[in-house]
Amino acid sequence: MGSDSLTCSGKRKVALTISAYQEDPKYLKQCLVSARSIVYSQACLKIIMVIDGNSEEDRYMLDMFKEVFKEEKEIGTYIWGCF
Repeated sequence: MGSDSLTCSGKRKVALTISAYQEDPKYLKQCLVSARSIVYSQACLKIIMVIDGNSEEDRYMLDMFKEVFKEEKEIGTYIWGCF
């Protein structure tokens, strides 16, 4: 079933949260690619990555998120900060 055939109502919205802290780059990319491949209506799905850390050493996680979700306009969101 393609994502175009799914309809969205307020009761069917889904948010997937990915928390990251100094993750292995290979593992994180695999996780993000897997999340991006979820077959669900884009109007009903939001993927949120929370990056715990805001040093330049942690920037690779933000860059990887932007790279994996560059084609998606509404689905991906990130939170950058120190928690």
